[in-house]
Amino acid sequence: MTYGTISATVTPAIYTAYENTIYTFAITPQHRLELNGIIVIEYPKNITIPDSSFSQSQCKNFQGFPSTPTCVIDTNSRTITINNGFRASVTRDGVTYKFTIPGVVNPLTLDPTQTFKFWTKT
Repeated sequence: MTYGTISATVTPAIYTAYENTIYTFAITPQHRLELNGIIVIEYPKNITIPDSSFSQSQCKNFQGFPSTPTCVIDTNSRTITINNGFRASVTRDGVTYKFTIPGVVNPLTLDPTQTFKFWTKT
């Protein structure tokens, strides 16, 4: 695990309760990611990804990555792992990495959600 601060935003395309929508992730680690590093996101229990095969195959609009990433969604552990995005080179701190994932279902209510958790590994 790489230690350091990570700032991130998670933005749904539609702000309607229980709507199936596209989520945009923007993640800015304040530390460098080593060669073959990964980004892991744990999503809250009140957000669901009912068809993880579809969502991970349609994960796209990657920006900032030195090589083409892939998404792996594990609904049991409630994690999204971004692999292969750092195969080309080590990165510097403060770079923002963006991508979208479709097929994410918003919470049942419009109340504030639980927290997304972000970390990096090498």
